[in-house]
Amino acid sequence: MKKLSLLLALVFTLVCACAIFGACQKLVDYAADLKFELGTSTIKEEVTVKTHIDGDTVHFNVSHSTVSNGVLKARFLGVNTPESTGKIEEWGKSASNFTKEKLKNAVSIYIESDGPTWEPDSTGSRYLAWIWYKTDANSDYRLLNLELLQEGLAWPSNMGGHVYSEYLEKANKQAQAHKLHIYSEDKDPDFHYGDALVLTLEALRLDTLSETSIYAGSKVAVEGIITYNTNGMCYLQAYNAEQDRYYGMAIYYGFGATSDLLKVLRIGNQVRLVGSLQLYEAGGTWQLSGLQADSYADPDDTNYSVILSKDNPVVYTLIENGADFVADVTYINEDDEEVSVPFAELAMGTCVKMENLKVVDTYANPNADTTEITITCQAPDGSTISLRTEELYRINDKGMFEAITPEFFDGKTITVEGNVDKFGDTYQIKIETFEKITVVSEG
Repeated sequence: MKKLSLLLALVFTLVCACAIFGACQKLVDYAADLKFELGTSTIKEEVTVKTHIDGDTVHFNVSHSTVSNGVLKARFLGVNTPESTGKIEEWGKSASNFTKEKLKNAVSIYIESDGPTWEPDSTGSRYLAWIWYKTDANSDYRLLNLELLQEGLAWPSNMGGHVYSEYLEKANKQAQAHKLHIYSEDKDPDFHYGDALVLTLEALRLDTLSETSIYAGSKVAVEGIITYNTNGMCYLQAYNAEQDRYYGMAIYYGFGATSDLLKVLRIGNQVRLVGSLQLYEAGGTWQLSGLQADSYADPDDTNYSVILSKDNPVVYTLIENGADFVADVTYINEDDEEVSVPFAELAMGTCVKMENLKVVDTYANPNADTTEITITCQAPDGSTISLRTEELYRINDKGMFEAITPEFFDGKTITVEGNVDKFGDTYQIKIETFEKITVVSEG
C-alpha cells in the first residue's frame, strides 16, 4: 500500500513539474531566427506605407513595381487576421493595431513576392506579399506575417508550399500551445460584447468630432433614412427638428452582405442600424461597420438592423453660398459649451444640393478599372467646390447605356445633388448617379 502511495505521489509530482515547465517554457522568437535575404529569386522592393487597412492588408507606395500606378495593395501571405472593417471580430482591432504600430515605427520596409512574379489574390486587385521591416539601422529585418501568427493574432491561410511555410507552421503551433489571443479564452478588451448602445445620429456624430471618441469600437444602434447606396457603402441621414439640421454617417457593409441586410439598406428606408463605430483610416473618417440583420428578429431587438418604414423621401439641403461649404464654421452646443465646427465637417454624410457650379477642370485616373471623375467647379460666389462621381452612365439617342467621360463636363455649368464626403483634407460632394446632375448651360 505504501509503495502504491509513493508511486502515485511520484506521478503527481511529475505531472505538476511538467505542467510548470510547460507554462514557464520560454517562447521561441521565430521572427528573429528567420533572416531576410536580398539575393534570392523573389521580387523585393523597399516601400513606404500609404494606407493601413487592417491586420493583413496594407497599401504601399512603390517606385519600381509594375503591378500598379505607384501603389501596391498588399494582402499578407500565409495569414488571415480577424476582421476589423466591414465585419468586426474579436482580436481584429488588436491585429490591425499590431500591424500599424510595427510599420509605423519601422525605419525600413520591404515587400517580397513568393515567387518570381507578383501574384494577385482572389479579388484580383491586391497582391500577395511577405512584409519585412526593421525598427533601427542596426537591427535585422523581421517578417510581419510570421509575427502575427507568433502572437496569436492571425490564423494560418494556405501556408503550404510557401518559401517560409516551415516557420509559419512552428509559430502557429506555439501560439496554439500557449493559447495566445485568438487561441485563448480571454475576452478581447477592444471588442464590444454587450448589447448595442442606443444613440441618436446627432450624438454619434458629435462624439466623433472629439479628439477621442468614447464610442469608438462600441456596438451602437442609430436611426435614420438610407440616402445613398453603392459599392458596399451607403449613407444614413437623420433630421434634428430643434436645430433644423441633418446629421449623417457613412455605413460600410462590404460585398458579402446577406440578403436580409441588403433589404434593410435600400434607399428611402427609415431604419435602425446596429453596427460598430470604426475609424476608416484610409480616409480619416468615421463609419459604422459590422452590421447584422435577420428578417426573423424581433423588431424591438436593438442588436439587429431593421426596417422601420419604407419609401421615405431623400431630402437635400440647399447650400446657397459655396463659401459656406468651403470655409464657414457652425457653432454647436456640446456639454453646455459653444463649439465651432467646420460647416462641411458637421455636414459629413448628409445630402446637399449646390446650384450653378461652373466646371473648371476634370480628372479621371487613366489606370483605374472604373471611370470615377473628380470635377473642380467654381460657385457663383467665386469659391472652389470639389465634386467626385461614381462611374456614370446615361441613355443615349439610340436607347443604349453610354458611359460619361470627363470631357462631357468641359465648359458646362451644372447643378448637383450628392453626399458630403472627404478626400484627404478636401471636403467634396459625392455623386452617385448621372440623374443627380443637371446641366444648366453648355458654356
